[in-house]
Amino acid sequence: MPLIVFEGPDGCGKTTQMSAVGSALQSAGWPVSLWSFPTCHFYRWRSQVFDHELTAAEAVCLHMLDFAGQARELSAPDRLILLDRYYFSTAVYQSGADLSPEQILQIARHLNLPAPELCFLLTAAERDMPERLTLADRPLWTSGRWHQVRDKYARLAASDPMRWVVLDPELGPDEITARIVSTITSRLGGTLLPPRIPHPSRFVDPKWPATGPQR
Repeated sequence: MPLIVFEGPDGCGKTTQMSAVGSALQSAGWPVSLWSFPTCHFYRWRSQVFDHELTAAEAVCLHMLDFAGQARELSAPDRLILLDRYYFSTAVYQSGADLSPEQILQIARHLNLPAPELCFLLTAAERDMPERLTLADRPLWTSGRWHQVRDKYARLAASDPMRWVVLDPELGPDEITARIVSTITSRLGGTLLPPRIPHPSRFVDPKWPATGPQR
């Protein structure tokens, strides 16, 4: 089933929106699994193998290993995968003088990583910047750095408009959730399995699971 990715700068609400969208789809009967990168494997490898701050190239290698290790799960045919960050985040955060975002994305393609059907880009309104920088939990961040990350994401989205959906930061959280759910069901409805029809015993046995699988 389709892979749906939530991307954007730190503190812009990706995890919150992914959870809300997942709950809405599960309530409608869709089998949904929620994922987030980096996984625990990334942090374990980093602590076991490196005793210094990672270079951009080292970070890219570890992230790609992390993605590749979960490739089979991300291609699961029986559920919709919602993913908080993917290799686009690696392309944005680890790119610089030595590696461009395009080069990092090329590495992902060479590894034949599962490609998402949709990427939702969340940002923040300018008036919310001070609060967002606090939520990002990165004390060394400045508004200039945040804007740089946002602009890199914007360039990625502009280069592939059929895959990316840029969400208006002026919308409220509930409006954004509704927009995402509507986009998923309208654009990918033909590729999704029909919602599961509950077995009659579901209405008798209170122990019957109320939602689809979730990670």
